[in-house]
Amino acid sequence: MTRSQLRRVAIAFALVLGAANVYFYNYAAFLALNHPGSDIRFNLYGDPQIEGDAKLKREPTTGKYDLLVNDYYLQHIYASTIAAFRPQYVVTMGDMFSSQRTNKEEYYKRIDRFKWISHQVDANMAPISGSHA
Repeated sequence: MTRSQLRRVAIAFALVLGAANVYFYNYAAFLALNHPGSDIRFNLYGDPQIEGDAKLKREPTTGKYDLLVNDYYLQHIYASTIAAFRPQYVVTMGDMFSSQRTNKEEYYKRIDRFKWISHQVDANMAPISGSHA
C-alpha cells in the first residue's frame, strides 16, 4: 500500500469509528425518538454490581481506575436513559453490589456512590432483600 492509500484507510477507519461512537453514545436518545408517550413510564435497570474496597485491596492501582470508569459509565447509562425517556419511576433490580462481605462503613459508601450514579441523591429508596434460589 502506498502512503496515500494508507492515509485514506486511516481516515475512513477514524470516520467509521467516530460515527459509531456518536451513535452508541446517544443510543437512548435515538430510541426515544420512536418511543410513544404513555401515562406511566418506568425505567428498569438490572444488576449494577457496584464493587468497593475489596477491589481496591486486590488491585490498588488498576482497581481505582476500574471503579472510576465503571461509576462514570453507569452514571452515563442512567443519565442518558432518564433524559431520553423521562420516566416517572426508576427501578433498579438485582444485585446492587458485588458479592463481597461489607462492613457498615463500606455499605454506606456504596449506597452514596449508587445514589450519585443513579441521580437519586434525594430519592427515597426502598430496598427489598432476597436471595438467589
